[in-house]
This record gives sequence, C-alpha cells and structure tokens, in this order.
Amino acid sequence: MRAAIPEVRILGTSTLGVARLWYHDFFTPDLPRNQLADLIVAELGYHHATGWYGPVAVSMDENPATGEVPPLPRELMAAIHDFLRQRGLRPPPSRQA
Repeated sequence: MRAAIPEVRILGTSTLGVARLWYHDFFTPDLPRNQLADLIVAELGYHHATGWYGPVAVSMDENPATGEVPPLPRELMAAIHDFLRQRGLRPPPSRQA
C-alpha cells in the first residue's frame, strides 16, 4: 500500500470488516480535508470524529496464509461509484497497489 500512496509519511490502518482502510496516521494542519473520504468511509461504516485529512485508500485485507491482497470486489466498487454519482460527484480513479 505504501507504493500506492507514497505521500503518506506515517501510514495508519484500520479494518472495515474484510476491507482495510489506509490513511495518514497523524492529522496535521498541512493536510487538506478529504471530504470524499468522509463520504465514502462513513458509507462503509467507519466514522472518524474529526473527519478525514490527506490521502485515504481502501483495500481488501491481506490473506495471512499467502500474503496476497485480493482486489476490491466489483460489487463494492460499483456501490461506491453509485453512492458518489447519486450525490453528483465523479468517482475517483481506481489504483490497484
């Protein structure tokens, strides 16, 4: 994941069930508010008291037996894109790490 979001200096992570959330572990004044992450991450069921700042990424959890991380399911990506379109927002580009 570090290669996918290299601008994050201190990488934090939280579980979202079978998915995983990646973010800058310390919100500092130089990080811009990430309102898109606020919407998407809240829709996935994870709320942050102050909102999200800086880059945020979602991946599936690593398989501990193989070390592989499967791609996000098409159904999840479609649900995120539909959610954004309903709010008049354009879906972000997908990047597989």
